[in-house]
Amino acid sequence: MASRRRQRAPPSVLPCLSRGGAILQGGLAGTAGHYVLTTVIPGDYPGRTPHIDVSLRAPGGKTLTTQIFFPGNAGNDSDPISDKSLVIAMSTDGKSGQIDFVIPAP
Repeated sequence: MASRRRQRAPPSVLPCLSRGGAILQGGLAGTAGHYVLTTVIPGDYPGRTPHIDVSLRAPGGKTLTTQIFFPGNAGNDSDPISDKSLVIAMSTDGKSGQIDFVIPAP
């Protein structure tokens, strides 16, 4: 069994936890609002297409909670929450992607 280290996130950040309790992400965007997330493409599970849950908030603003979906997955069409505007644009090698979220400042 792999060992796990606890990571301490800044107090204003709520880390996203996997079912196993490992911290997968959590952090603050830079001054330009850019944020990089390194993760894996999730697998299928009953009733849903693969996706990543995200929560975004401008300082002092309301939280936007949404999901990122992946292109080419047949489950996107049958998933009741999937939205074409939330499908990430993947690189040609499929190893990275980019999606833009615009959230209003308070």
